[in-house]
Amino acid sequence: MVDKGVVTIPDLTGRYSIPADNFDQMDSSPQWSAVPRDFQVFKNVPFQIDGMLCLWGASNAKRGYTLPAQALDVGIKGKFDTLYIYHATFYSSPAGTPVYEVVFRYADSSSATNQILYDDDVFDWFANGKSPGNPRSRVAWRGEYHGPTGSQKLSFYLTALQNPNPGLEVTAVDLFSSKNDSSACIGALTAGPAGLVH
Repeated sequence: MVDKGVVTIPDLTGRYSIPADNFDQMDSSPQWSAVPRDFQVFKNVPFQIDGMLCLWGASNAKRGYTLPAQALDVGIKGKFDTLYIYHATFYSSPAGTPVYEVVFRYADSSSATNQILYDDDVFDWFANGKSPGNPRSRVAWRGEYHGPTGSQKLSFYLTALQNPNPGLEVTAVDLFSSKNDSSACIGALTAGPAGLVH
């Protein structure tokens, strides 16, 4: 992890399904060329976006695009109050449907599981104009792709996931697909104190 003062930012190199170097070269999804990358600050939270870590979703799988069902030990360790997630989904799901789980593993062998829900926390990256329903989540970035076949509005979201045991050392953070329609699309993670978002 990189220490950025009060926050730590894990290096997700090697974990990305889509490295940022490929964003401008995706003929099937040219909208990626408009997505933020490198060091960014959204709602006062710093992120390093070097690609997208994507998890399995049924809609992608039906189209022959099979993604991993899990990403284990994504590089977040130590003590922190809040995990900040910059993310969106591929494809939509009914409101309240689990998209993926974030599991905190602690030094005392205990764990805590958190569900990321469609509509409450995150939406499809093809913007629908809505904001998440859960107060812990909000729109991080809105943009628009302009190409030869037309324009497409885009959105990514920020979820501030509270660590229920901030006094315990986190030894790993694992991500698991909930195996519903939507695929999680995680651009960056940042661990730090509570209350950064404003």
